[in-house]
Amino acid sequence: MKITEKGTWYSRVEEILCRDFGNIYSRLTEITQKMMLQDAHVYVINRRDLDSLSETDIIMLVEEFVASCVARSFRY
Repeated sequence: MKITEKGTWYSRVEEILCRDFGNIYSRLTEITQKMMLQDAHVYVINRRDLDSLSETDIIMLVEEFVASCVARSFRY
């Protein structure tokens, strides 16, 4: 898996996905990984208070996004 340039919002979200959800994230196909990364990135950057988010807030947003994806998968 190719990691993007450090310091960008995209790479921060990718780092959280790899670190905190490595077991799940690494088992996805490359296309599914990209889709999940892009969707999680959009979920985080669409916040109005983006500049005031702490690292913990960003981690919680990514966790919230992944949890909603898992919950939807059980529904269908």
